[in-house]
Amino acid sequence: GPGSYDRPGYHGYAWWPMEDASRPKLSINTFSAKSSKGVLQLVAERLGWAEKEASEKSKANVHWVVSPEETEDRLMSRAPNQRVSRIPGMHDLCRKVPFAVLMMRKSADDPEAFNFHPKTVILPQGAATAMREGVFKTGTAILKPDDGTQGDGIYLVATMDEAKRRMETIKMESAVLQRYITKPLLLDGFKFDMRIYVLVLSLKPLRVFMCREGLVRVCSIPYEKPDKSNLHHAARHLTNYTLNKSNSAYVHNPDLRDGGTGGKRLLSSVLQRLKSDRVDIDHIWSELRYVVAQGARALADGVLGKVPGVDPVKMWPYGQYRSERMPGCQTVFGDAKWGDWQRDSFHVLGFDVMFDNHLNASLLEVNCNPSMAVDEVHIAEAANYNECPHRAPQPDAGLEAWMQASLALCKGRGVRLCRCLSHHQPHFHSPCAIDLSAKMAVMGGCMDIVGRDIANVKNGVTISAEELCRSTPYDAVVIDKGDDLPSRATPGSRAGGAGDAV
Repeated sequence: GPGSYDRPGYHGYAWWPMEDASRPKLSINTFSAKSSKGVLQLVAERLGWAEKEASEKSKANVHWVVSPEETEDRLMSRAPNQRVSRIPGMHDLCRKVPFAVLMMRKSADDPEAFNFHPKTVILPQGAATAMREGVFKTGTAILKPDDGTQGDGIYLVATMDEAKRRMETIKMESAVLQRYITKPLLLDGFKFDMRIYVLVLSLKPLRVFMCREGLVRVCSIPYEKPDKSNLHHAARHLTNYTLNKSNSAYVHNPDLRDGGTGGKRLLSSVLQRLKSDRVDIDHIWSELRYVVAQGARALADGVLGKVPGVDPVKMWPYGQYRSERMPGCQTVFGDAKWGDWQRDSFHVLGFDVMFDNHLNASLLEVNCNPSMAVDEVHIAEAANYNECPHRAPQPDAGLEAWMQASLALCKGRGVRLCRCLSHHQPHFHSPCAIDLSAKMAVMGGCMDIVGRDIANVKNGVTISAEELCRSTPYDAVVIDKGDDLPSRATPGSRAGGAGDAV
């Protein structure tokens, strides 16, 4: 059950795949994996996979990529049944404006089924409709730039004029304006949200798995209902780790079992804490499964061109120069040279979910490239400027082993003073037990499932989704046996799933 410590794929709090002599010994190309490379190296070693990192041309069963250009390149150069870690079209569909358009279209077709997405308008074109759509119903709205990440450019605004001024000041070309949740569920008076990790294994058939472990991001300053005096207090209203870690009130949590302390916490520990506060955890889990199932189905429909007004062809950067690292793609969307991309592309997504005080879930956004970094920054203390902070060993031996292994992934290996842009003050980088416990489960379980699927296709075997994720930290939430539209067992219920949800 949710928050249970006796979890498949774990020894204690450490991801530890079951011993399986039949597990295929595969290979993964991490040349383009960027910040995910470190975790993938640890996962590959534990699964007995070979890591190929010399070149993007190195042949491998799995190619871990990030950008649309890398995705296109690997799809065209791979052998049959080799997998690519990005679904074409997902990168741009998860940007703030396209995702809002997708959710608004889905909500217009079925308002009850998609009532988990906050009321939203697109700016500048939707400015005139904001009041009618109820975006300012709670007195405050949240403004997010289309291409913003890590909380960059997000503002709380009380009027449309203020939103327009903000857009002009930082030269936002387009943005979303979303109703602010003014009565959120709180943890000891602090606002929080949940990062839920979702594996879309394939589009055809649509197979979606939800990781039972995740992160909870908590504000650094106690929550107060927004008004003119506190709208600018980002660390009171916005949960983004990047914003909060620079606040003087930010607290590190050294004990991942503690769901009541720190700016970053383990999902399972927070669920246990909420349960002790008599919060209905079964309902929360049901809400999460429903939001993930409906949200993932909507994204799949968007990528497959099934949603009017959401055109994956137009969003694909064919011949569109965006930067030196993203010079544009050479083929049109869905080109025949990609092969069976709808089966062979998978994607790990980050669903950001917030609950209100009535335990209704809201899907705030979906991150197409959730961070897999496992380090955290500690400010250098003035009294011991060049001494890294002491870290007590983890009581969980398996997790402590991962902590030791991940030291090599940290800048300065945890002992050298750093002045990078991760923090405005001199600091040290050291492994974060909470990140390690969650992200090793996310990536390890993902690779285990992908590896099983590769072997099954190679051997001409078809197994159930439940068998695919057996003894991993994942649950199957959407399994399509065809191209049916989403259906619900009980109309009006927020529990359950989409399609053949399980």
